[in-house]
Amino acid sequence: MVGANATGTDAAGVHYFGNSHVVTPLGHIVAKAASHEGWVSARLDPAEALASLTPGSNIGQGFDHLRDRNLDLIRNHRDDLEAPAKTSFPHA
Repeated sequence: MVGANATGTDAAGVHYFGNSHVVTPLGHIVAKAASHEGWVSARLDPAEALASLTPGSNIGQGFDHLRDRNLDLIRNHRDDLEAPAKTSFPHA
């Protein structure tokens, strides 16, 4: 997964902090950019990435994100999930 972010301040005054990442399927950061303009790269091995989804196995990942959802958990927290977002960050 590549997470790209801009740096600096745009015309509307929005600040971007950079720090783009390249991340494995398990969330390990394999490359990280700085907070200033620049390049980041990583050498990726598809076989290693796929193997990390099911450690110690040569069988592909069998998790279906839609079929295997925990709908009871979602239903139990529906009010919180549908409520307006709350944040301690200042906003307009």
